[in-house]
Amino acid sequence: MSYSTKSPQKNHRIAWLMVFLICLGFNSLCLGQTLSPMESLLEADRSFSKMGKEKGLKAAFFHFADPEAILLRDGSEPIRGLEAIGKSFGPEVPGFVLAWEPEFARVADSGELGYTLGHFQALDSEGSILNKGSYTSVWRKNPKGEWKWLIDVGVNH
Repeated sequence: MSYSTKSPQKNHRIAWLMVFLICLGFNSLCLGQTLSPMESLLEADRSFSKMGKEKGLKAAFFHFADPEAILLRDGSEPIRGLEAIGKSFGPEVPGFVLAWEPEFARVADSGELGYTLGHFQALDSEGSILNKGSYTSVWRKNPKGEWKWLIDVGVNH
């Protein structure tokens, strides 16, 4: 019969070190898997839509806007810059939801500029469709690597 000459405390340290190294290796593998530029852009647009539903349109449009953002809307001149975009939103209407889903994205080879295309619906508090249409958003990455919309165009059907 053989007995270990190592103390139980030392065995525990070695076991914990092994667990730590295994976990570290696993995390490195998982963290190393990044989304393709197109998928990361689609995810940014989906997050934008989700925030609009949860926190309101003004907060979402402002949060995801590039500092040089331009909104293009039916019946108005282009709305340029964060301050003007913030002022363009009236008071939140209880129950009103603007829901959109990107259907397509394309990203430049540089990975720093892209666009999304999709459909939107404006819904009242009972879920009835008030309006629907299509949109295109031009996006660019900021210095932190986050997608921010640069130009947003909505067309009613």
